[in-house]
Amino acid sequence: MGRRKDDPAVQKAKGFPGRREKQTEAALKAQAASPTAEEQLLASMDIAGLRPPDRFARKEFKEERDVWMAIAPRLKQTLRASAEFQAPLVAYCDAVARYNRSVLALRREGYVVKVKTVSGDEMPRTNPNEKIRAQALNEILALSGRFGFTPSDNFALLIDQRRVLERGAGGGQGDLGLYDPPAPGETPAGATDPVGGMDRFDSPPPGSLPN
Repeated sequence: MGRRKDDPAVQKAKGFPGRREKQTEAALKAQAASPTAEEQLLASMDIAGLRPPDRFARKEFKEERDVWMAIAPRLKQTLRASAEFQAPLVAYCDAVARYNRSVLALRREGYVVKVKTVSGDEMPRTNPNEKIRAQALNEILALSGRFGFTPSDNFALLIDQRRVLERGAGGGQGDLGLYDPPAPGETPAGATDPVGGMDRFDSPPPGSLPN
């Protein structure tokens, strides 16, 4: 079995052994031009211009990344995926991941922990992770309402979407240019019927309690 060739950067650092300077420089240029693994991962998570932050490509953000990939495609299906939604969606992913981590910590450590007092004694106290869990849950519920992840909020958003689409199609209050007017009883080509798409949201939102 032959010896494994050094990485081009290592070859350059060694002074181009074997007189392969041109080949090594060409390989370095090719490496610089090709996307990194993190860049490829982020590109695969780009949903209709809705792109996660760079940190989501790191291994310690796998939970946040999983929530993103469960949510973003569903937002695209109901015409809610666009770049301006990045910040609240990132906050939702962070909150779900934080919630799950705090629940796991509570199961591992218990809801009540003993802490030392000034006198050196121990007193029972509520685990700090309970406060983190409660705060994360409040954030999840608030953002769920914004995105329509609860049944009632989802229905209200879909109704509002239909009204906007109908105004755009009919031009009654200014042509929004969302799509061309459909024939009677016909769904516009390339458009998603938001109310008819409610069955895509019949499952609970991601970020369920860990087992």
